Amino acid sequence: MRRCYYICSEEANGNALARMMKDLRRLEYEAPKSFIRRFEIFSNVKRHYLLGVTQSIDIVSSIEKRFITGQASPDTTFIRSILGGRHEV
Repeated sequence: MRRCYYICSEEANGNALARMMKDLRRLEYEAPKSFIRRFEIFSNVKRHYLLGVTQSIDIVSSIEKRFITGQASPDTTFIRSILGGRHEV
């Protein structure tokens, strides 16, 4: 999570969400190659690391959708699709 935090920091990318997303996607792609193969019984370090990267990507994309593009949240879109778009949520 420290790497994700640094990528999303003011120092690394400022307020450029597109660069943050690009760097996080690169981290998601390159990280599995750098793990050392080892036998893990009780925890899966690789899985937890990639889970943190995936959650960081989700957070940045949610911020971009909500505050930059102005799209509604996924829950609101889902509810409107159920109601047929007739009612205000």
